[in-house]
Amino acid sequence: SEEELGDEEFVAKMGHTAAGAQVLESFPDLASLAPIVVSHHEEYDGEGFPQGLKGEEIPLLARIICVANRYHELVATKTYGPGMDEAEAQKVIKDGSGAQFDPKVVAAFIKLVDSGTLPPA
Repeated sequence: SEEELGDEEFVAKMGHTAAGAQVLESFPDLASLAPIVVSHHEEYDGEGFPQGLKGEEIPLLARIICVANRYHELVATKTYGPGMDEAEAQKVIKDGSGAQFDPKVVAAFIKLVDSGTLPPA
């Protein structure tokens, strides 16, 4: 989470959303994806970045990527060790419903997990 990052790391994390959007904007066929990339760290309650968008102001695909990105961050193997257990990571996602994450997206994510449709990490 952002609290665990140093100042330089947090600034770099914030900058990657704009940098990714700029790259996409330079390709006419991909420019429409720029708002999704720039918004994928916005949080449903308005506490995200870079614009502090809230709820439905955040593009739906960005809200979906936010859940997928966070889940991957939690379960992925790190250079310092294994990721979090999948069940524990799913609880983190559920706990963030309505705050960090869109409740509808979380419900759809959990439905995919419960149905076995979501591939293992």
